[in-house]
Amino acid sequence: MRQLAILIAAISGIALTAAAGAADIDWSKVDQALGKPGTNQPGGVHKYGLPRSDLKITVDGVAIKPTLALGSWIAFIPEGSGAMFMGDLVLTDTEISPVMKRLIDDGIEITAVHNHLLRTSPAVFYMHVGGHGDPVKLAQTLHAGLALSQTPFTVSAPATAPPTIDLDTAAIDAALNAKGTINGGVYQFNIARAESITEAGMAVPPAMGTAIAINFQPTGSGKAAITGDFVLLGKEVNPVLKAMRDNGIEVTALHSHMIDDSPHLFFMHFWANDDVAKLTRGLRAALDLANVKPKLSRETTQPGSKSGAVVFVCRYGSAKSVVAARFFNRIATEEGLPFHAVARGIEPEPVIPSYVREPIRADRFEIGPEEKPVPLEAGETHDAVAVICIMCKLPREQLAVARQAIEWTDVPDVSDGYTVARDRILGHMKELTAQLIAK
Repeated sequence: MRQLAILIAAISGIALTAAAGAADIDWSKVDQALGKPGTNQPGGVHKYGLPRSDLKITVDGVAIKPTLALGSWIAFIPEGSGAMFMGDLVLTDTEISPVMKRLIDDGIEITAVHNHLLRTSPAVFYMHVGGHGDPVKLAQTLHAGLALSQTPFTVSAPATAPPTIDLDTAAIDAALNAKGTINGGVYQFNIARAESITEAGMAVPPAMGTAIAINFQPTGSGKAAITGDFVLLGKEVNPVLKAMRDNGIEVTALHSHMIDDSPHLFFMHFWANDDVAKLTRGLRAALDLANVKPKLSRETTQPGSKSGAVVFVCRYGSAKSVVAARFFNRIATEEGLPFHAVARGIEPEPVIPSYVREPIRADRFEIGPEEKPVPLEAGETHDAVAVICIMCKLPREQLAVARQAIEWTDVPDVSDGYTVARDRILGHMKELTAQLIAK
């Protein structure tokens, strides 16, 4: 019992020391030395974002937003009487050598230099850095090194309205079993691993770059460019690599970011520009092979599940299914139901017509200007907990693999009157949600 008390006291002492260290650091002085204000992150991390907004980079014809793949960052965490920092600097080929020299002259460690993407035009590279000591002096060195590049230190003006993005973010959240955030026109995820990760014996929280990063940049017509990095143990590397490639996601780099980390981690970078639903299925398949926190489950694809995807289908995918999916998701959110709906078409039209867009906005739903009808894929029919066919029938091959197919045969065309069609759809919702919960 006495040994347990001593252990508890020791752990408490460590926690108090860490808290005191965090309290002792005047982050405003570090901000001033680096030349830009940072933000406090979970785990006692103080982090700086330095997006390379000065660079105009394309990959396969896609103009890359800074928050998709050009975001330099630096993160500090208290360590003893000083701090430890880690970072990832986005640099052009001509900037690498002068920046590196300036940093190593003052004792900054270079832990990796490599690519994250292929076919970047012009080419960009990523220099991972780290160090220990007085946080103000470290920040001064970092500023001096970055001053030899064209990295902007400007502070973005605060947003005057909530950010929006032309993606069905709720569907992406449901597919990945995580919650993303909009940042600079990109939908971002940071998914922590389950293990405790250390570097040279020092705990490294997810905000220091040890979380799996997944970014979506909409490219129109229901597509998005995706990139980021999977943080993996050695035994996970090849299973995840295969899952990504099997789902049309290109693996563009595989390497380490740290030198003395435990467990030793590998960072797998990826790229694709394709249908969002297809890509999220591929990413989910890869996530299921990694030991993330919380561990993602296969609930959405197992028979008898009481959570997962609901697919609303109409012939053209441009009206009835769009209205039904929007209202279903609102009801699910309000009532805390573990389901998410998507709209699909058997013979999708090229656009969502104005007679849907205008009244659905009046019902307080977002609908992006580039959102278009999406074709129904066989995999979605198989994986969904229910497929709702509104005034249509599933093709025979799709019906054969559906777990549950329901037909609504009394919904009039939205073109004949939005309100009547909407109210008929809403009339079915209570029965549908009760079926799903009881299933």
